[in-house]
Amino acid sequence: VIGRPGAGVTPKFMIEDKGGSRFIVKLDPVDYPGIASGAEMISSKFFHAFGYNVAEAYIVSFTKDRLEIAPGATFTTNIGVTREIDQTDIDHWMSNAPVEPDGVYRALASRFIPGVPVGEFRFFGTRPDDPNDIFPHEHRRELRGYRVISAWLNHDDSRALNTYDSFVEENGRRFIKHYLLDFGSTLGSASIGANEPRGGNEYFIDGPAW
Repeated sequence: VIGRPGAGVTPKFMIEDKGGSRFIVKLDPVDYPGIASGAEMISSKFFHAFGYNVAEAYIVSFTKDRLEIAPGATFTTNIGVTREIDQTDIDHWMSNAPVEPDGVYRALASRFIPGVPVGEFRFFGTRPDDPNDIFPHEHRRELRGYRVISAWLNHDDSRALNTYDSFVEENGRRFIKHYLLDFGSTLGSASIGANEPRGGNEYFIDGPAW
């Protein structure tokens, strides 16, 4: 265990395996085993099949004793204090996750995206730091299609917060690559439970229907 992301409502932490690959491990809510991990696994495959860049995702099973805390690993608490991770933190993060009688936890492991992170992808305008980004985002076919696919999968958390831009080098070219992230709120899931009937059907604040 090497850390814990600060954003999002899903219980999660970051790990590095023995091969050096890094993942974010996301846990399901205790009353709905498999709801968020299953939704994210299925929807990420759909978006990948439609041509979008997504993080590699895997369903994993493990017991708590398989986890080791990396020397010097830290995280920032909800009140903004950064400190070293200890076993109490691991126990707390996993306390509301479903566990089998034999101590096995099911989770989704999302692999770190390669490259240098450069922020999120906005749904309007262009990136001033990207010379390749010349078309206003609101006119891009990818985003118009993204809206339709998100409606089909009931992805009501399709916000700029759940996008990721990475500066990469591929085949001798350097450019910013756009990714979509976090599909735990699709297919009736709200990540931390079942979605409300309102989810994906109406806005919090909706204007007149004219």
